Amino acid sequence: MIAVRDEGIGIDPADHDRVFTVFNRLHSREEYDGTGIGPALCRRIVERHGGEIWIDSAPGDGATVSFTVPAECGADAQPVCTGQRVADRLL
Repeated sequence: MIAVRDEGIGIDPADHDRVFTVFNRLHSREEYDGTGIGPALCRRIVERHGGEIWIDSAPGDGATVSFTVPAECGADAQPVCTGQRVADRLL
Protein backbone atom coordinates (compact mmCIF):
# COMPACT_ATOMS: atom_id res chain seq x y z
CA MET A 1 0.00 0.00 0.00
CA ILE A 2 1.15 3.51 -0.82
CA ALA A 3 -0.40 6.52 0.91
CA VAL A 4 -0.04 10.26 0.38
CA ARG A 5 -1.25 12.69 3.05
CA ASP A 6 -1.83 16.43 2.90
CA GLU A 7 -2.82 19.01 5.48
CA GLY A 8 -5.46 20.71 3.33
CA ILE A 9 -9.12 21.50 3.97
CA GLY A 10 -10.17 17.85 4.01
CA ILE A 11 -13.05 16.10 2.25
CA ASP A 12 -16.40 15.24 3.76
CA PRO A 13 -16.85 11.43 3.90
CA ALA A 14 -20.05 11.80 1.85
CA ASP A 15 -17.89 13.15 -1.01
CA HIS A 16 -15.11 10.55 -0.98
CA ASP A 17 -16.44 8.64 -4.02
CA ARG A 18 -17.47 11.84 -5.78
CA VAL A 19 -13.89 13.10 -6.08
CA PHE A 20 -13.08 10.13 -8.33
CA THR A 21 -15.62 11.25 -10.97
CA VAL A 22 -13.95 13.06 -13.86
CA PHE A 23 -14.58 16.83 -13.99
CA ASN A 24 -16.52 16.66 -10.72
CA ARG A 25 -15.27 19.47 -8.50
CA LEU A 26 -16.22 19.88 -4.86
CA HIS A 27 -15.61 23.64 -4.90
CA SER A 28 -15.87 26.45 -7.44
CA ARG A 29 -12.86 27.59 -9.46
CA GLU A 30 -12.95 30.85 -7.52
CA GLU A 31 -12.42 28.96 -4.27
CA TYR A 32 -9.75 26.45 -5.41
CA ASP A 33 -7.77 25.77 -8.58
CA GLY A 34 -8.01 22.49 -10.43
CA THR A 35 -9.81 20.77 -13.26
CA GLY A 36 -11.43 17.83 -11.49
CA ILE A 37 -9.38 15.33 -13.47
CA GLY A 38 -6.61 14.35 -11.02
CA PRO A 39 -8.29 11.83 -8.71
CA ALA A 40 -10.32 10.31 -11.57
CA LEU A 41 -7.16 9.78 -13.61
CA CYS A 42 -5.41 8.22 -10.60
CA ARG A 43 -8.32 5.82 -10.09
CA ARG A 44 -8.25 4.79 -13.73
CA ILE A 45 -4.51 4.08 -13.64
CA VAL A 46 -4.67 2.14 -10.37
CA GLU A 47 -7.67 0.06 -11.48
CA ARG A 48 -6.05 -0.74 -14.84
CA HIS A 49 -3.20 -2.22 -12.85
CA GLY A 50 -5.61 -4.35 -10.82
CA GLY A 51 -5.47 -2.18 -7.70
CA GLU A 52 -7.74 -0.13 -5.49
CA ILE A 53 -7.66 3.54 -4.45
CA TRP A 54 -9.50 5.31 -1.64
CA ILE A 55 -9.55 8.47 0.46
CA ASP A 56 -9.57 8.84 4.24
CA SER A 57 -10.50 12.37 5.23
CA ALA A 58 -12.78 14.68 7.15
CA PRO A 59 -13.38 18.42 6.78
CA GLY A 60 -10.57 20.43 8.37
CA ASP A 61 -8.42 17.32 8.82
CA GLY A 62 -6.49 17.02 5.55
CA ALA A 63 -6.73 13.93 3.40
CA THR A 64 -4.90 10.65 2.89
CA VAL A 65 -5.14 9.03 -0.54
CA SER A 66 -4.08 5.38 -0.46
CA PHE A 67 -3.76 2.79 -3.17
CA THR A 68 -2.68 -0.78 -3.72
CA VAL A 69 -1.61 -2.67 -6.81
CA PRO A 70 -0.92 -6.40 -6.97
CA ALA A 71 2.69 -7.52 -6.75
CA GLU A 72 2.14 -9.86 -9.71
CA CYS A 73 -0.39 -9.88 -12.52
CA GLY A 74 -2.91 -12.67 -12.86
CA ALA A 75 -3.81 -14.55 -16.05
CA ASP A 76 -6.74 -12.21 -16.78
CA ALA A 77 -4.69 -9.02 -16.36
CA GLN A 78 -5.34 -5.93 -18.44
CA PRO A 79 -2.77 -5.31 -21.24
CA VAL A 80 -1.15 -2.52 -19.23
CA CYS A 81 -0.49 -5.00 -16.41
CA THR A 82 1.16 -7.51 -18.74
CA GLY A 83 3.59 -4.88 -19.98
CA GLN A 84 2.05 -4.54 -23.43
CA ARG A 85 2.78 -1.06 -24.73
CA VAL A 86 -0.05 1.34 -25.46
CA ALA A 87 1.18 1.76 -29.04
CA ASP A 88 0.93 -2.02 -29.57
CA ARG A 89 -2.69 -2.04 -28.36
CA LEU A 90 -3.64 0.71 -30.80
CA LEU A 91 -2.38 -1.18 -33.86
